[in-house]
Amino acid sequence: MKTTKKSQYKGKALEHYDRDFYEWTIDHSIGDPRDLWISDLDAMVRDRDNNFQLIEIKRNNYVPKPYQLRNMKILDEIFKYFMHHTNGEVRIQVNGRKEKHKVKYYGFNLLQLSGPSFFESTFHWNGQEISSQALKELLSFKSSNDQSYPPP
Repeated sequence: MKTTKKSQYKGKALEHYDRDFYEWTIDHSIGDPRDLWISDLDAMVRDRDNNFQLIEIKRNNYVPKPYQLRNMKILDEIFKYFMHHTNGEVRIQVNGRKEKHKVKYYGFNLLQLSGPSFFESTFHWNGQEISSQALKELLSFKSSNDQSYPPP
């Protein structure tokens, strides 16, 4: 019977990740939280028109830790670079079927909630306070402020 040791690390970071996954990476010597920066992605939003965005959600007006912000910015730059060099054309294969999509990327955005819940919170989008109506427009790609890649 295989046994695994329990992680001795009890830092605050355990509150922010899938606890089992995080402990497993430590227990199996994959990395120490000081030199392996694991962060989750809270939301990927795509509509039928292939508009696409990534979102990090922080409750209680938290801001991303520096390593998480770096991860977000690196991923954002990779997407922007790809979109610029392919004009948004993406070729994929799903269930053996080849598909071609023309994607517009709307960035890796930070959504901060003022409280622990959406229902009792005010919102900040990339550092700017916005209304729930404006958030709805951004999430449904109906905002008049088009910040997509490739540009319109």
